[in-house]
Amino acid sequence: MAGHSVLRRLWLLPVLGVAFSSCSGPESAPPDAAGETRPTAEATGGSEVADGATEPAVLPPDVRGGEDLPEPGACVVVDQSSFDSVGCSRPHTLEVAQVLEIPDDLPRQRPDDQQLLSLSLTQCAEPAAEYLGSTDMDATRLAPWTVWPSKTGWARGERWLVCGVTELDGADPVERTGSLRGALVGEPFYEFQICTEGPPSEESIRIVPCDQPHRGEAVPGTVPLGSPLDQLPDSADIDEVAGPHCAVAVENYLGVSERADVRTVRRIPTEQGWQAGHNSAVCYVETEQPVTGTLLGIGDRPLPV
Repeated sequence: MAGHSVLRRLWLLPVLGVAFSSCSGPESAPPDAAGETRPTAEATGGSEVADGATEPAVLPPDVRGGEDLPEPGACVVVDQSSFDSVGCSRPHTLEVAQVLEIPDDLPRQRPDDQQLLSLSLTQCAEPAAEYLGSTDMDATRLAPWTVWPSKTGWARGERWLVCGVTELDGADPVERTGSLRGALVGEPFYEFQICTEGPPSEESIRIVPCDQPHRGEAVPGTVPLGSPLDQLPDSADIDEVAGPHCAVAVENYLGVSERADVRTVRRIPTEQGWQAGHNSAVCYVETEQPVTGTLLGIGDRPLPV
């Protein structure tokens, strides 16, 4: 295996969960925000990620339910005044993977947003993975964005759930063009791959483009550990599964079984991250010195320093 192995209990990117009323006009309730976000990077092209930081997302005031909900595959502009479907060739922030019904066995009184976030991420995990073509979202800058009815909409009997995906820069959705359908199949994964400026074994990481100096690269092949509604496994149980998996994943990524100058790191969720939908262990390669190019398939060649 490459170097030695390090286990770090951390989570990486924010998950956005939002609640909107389905009714427009003066009776509409203000948006209910839920979700985990991270400190936004300063204007340096990177994204700082610090464990446990939260802030509300920027949300529109109203979303219509029923027939006015976006269709799967729709690309949506989300800002403070609208939630509008547009062609995916136009700039947009959210892409709809699926529209579901929230299970009708829930109580008439609306659950709180944290409960709905966990429920929505459980319901939306499979549609999002199918839409992107892979379960490797936690190794990328892509994240779930789920939308559910506000308290007003819930009281009126609405139980819809929009399962969406978005690209993030730190805590902020990126306005992008083009569809994310199949975005994590094969080579396109590397367009969204997480690279870290410092060691991924540290408690806080800063995400940078992979063509800039960096010391960590997330490896394809995350390790599913459960759902937000399950109990977070302890580190020993996770390591028993993730350790062998990451050893193989890193060997496949590097194209060599051992390198003294590269080590394997496994980042696993905290309790807060687990409840926010980060339910996978992510394998990383870590170098002692910054590199300026990818380690994918490097074999025995010198590091690109």
